[in-house]
Amino acid sequence: MSDAQQRETYLAVVSQTGPFSGVVYVDVLTDRWQQLNRISAAVSLDKRLIRRIAMNALLPHEGYIPVADGRVWYQIIGTGPGIPLLALHGGPGLGSAGLQPLAALAEDRPVVLYDQLGGGRSDRPDNPALWNITRFVAELATVRAALGLAQVHIFGHSYGTILAAEYALFQPSGLQSLILSGPVMSVPRYFSDVNRQKQELPIKMQEAIEWNEAAGTFDAPEYQNASLGVDAPAFCRNEAILATMLEEFGDPVTGINPQVYNTMWGPSEFWITVT
Repeated sequence: MSDAQQRETYLAVVSQTGPFSGVVYVDVLTDRWQQLNRISAAVSLDKRLIRRIAMNALLPHEGYIPVADGRVWYQIIGTGPGIPLLALHGGPGLGSAGLQPLAALAEDRPVVLYDQLGGGRSDRPDNPALWNITRFVAELATVRAALGLAQVHIFGHSYGTILAAEYALFQPSGLQSLILSGPVMSVPRYFSDVNRQKQELPIKMQEAIEWNEAAGTFDAPEYQNASLGVDAPAFCRNEAILATMLEEFGDPVTGINPQVYNTMWGPSEFWITVT
């Protein structure tokens, strides 16, 4: 296939509109195709650079939805006949990268992912007053309405289970089921569980946690490494997927937003300031 034919095929694919109403889909224009060709001809693309390029090239059934205080990025995977599954990622302050394995369900039904405001590809306004559960429940309702999800299953993971449960308390019409993965329904219970896990870490990691918490140096590398000793197994048991997730979390563009996390949770999984 010639370069011109590849370009036409590329533009034809990315300009398709999905089965849902109410969203303006963003086409990839000719200058984007030319820019990608120039970059690929100039450098040997590694995995991280490809990811960065993809940040600015919207693929089929991806786009942005205007919500209060910014825009959130969404992705629709598959066009199966079943009722769509809308997935809520954890964090707070992360994106939906860790939920990509749900794409395996897309043959049966559309799988809808979105990055909550402040995380992932979504806008990141610098305003701690925005980061509260009430705002995120309203955002979830806006996303669902914009995508025309009259009937929906909602999947929540980790912090996303808190958001899912809060939303379900309003008994929204058309909510078919609530699926909670690694639920956090009680902060005191979570705190008890995570402290039990902390006691299973090597003694040096436990000492690093205790010393840095006493000093208030939560961003110290040894404290962050010790935190991962507890966090990583809880995120994912598949080592290959976990490695990709951790790379995404640490990315300066799409990684965790510390302002959101610190405001809604605390400086670490062990030091929780919410009630």
